[in-house]
Amino acid sequence: MVPYVIRQGDFLTKLAQRLGVDAETVWNDPKNADLKKRRKSFDVLCPGDLIYLPDPKRTWMPLKIGTVNQFTGTVAFVEVQIKLAQEGAPLANTACHVEGIGDPIDLTTGGDGLVTFKVPVECTTAVIVLDDPPARYAVRLGHMDPEDETSGVRSRLGNLGYLDDAEAGGDSVASSVQAFQSDSGLETTGVVDDATRKALVDRHGH
Repeated sequence: MVPYVIRQGDFLTKLAQRLGVDAETVWNDPKNADLKKRRKSFDVLCPGDLIYLPDPKRTWMPLKIGTVNQFTGTVAFVEVQIKLAQEGAPLANTACHVEGIGDPIDLTTGGDGLVTFKVPVECTTAVIVLDDPPARYAVRLGHMDPEDETSGVRSRLGNLGYLDDAEAGGDSVASSVQAFQSDSGLETTGVVDDATRKALVDRHGH
């Protein structure tokens, strides 16, 4: 096993696919025990996290000069679930399509505004397009930081509509936390405590 520093957009399912190994096996390796204690999911990691991966080994494929050589690869997919809402109300039973992941996929949101689709594991961005009401939502896949990181809190607040700019800091974040706490029936302290983090994950998902 060799050390690897997680970068933005990395998640173990994708890294394991590149190496041709099983993500669960890597996650359960004793060398990753400390990281496993800190992170609830191996697919929600934070830039800077240190994970140990199998030493990559090259597999040489036979090649005949002067002939046509054909190779077949298997593309792994991951499932993505997104809830669409407008002004706090779910966009229920709304036609949409997903771009940026190959051929466009036509979908219809559920009664709760939820759409579910699969994307290639190496895909970094998907765009959900609605005709009525007209809207485009760009989704960065694998970029959500853990909820116990400040960056993860900001991103979730932004996705839920409480923070216009996920990079905002100081008073803007505290005010957004207070608004979220008020809507969630929590004490409006502006401080992200365990109860607030749990409510964020329950409402945002993952």
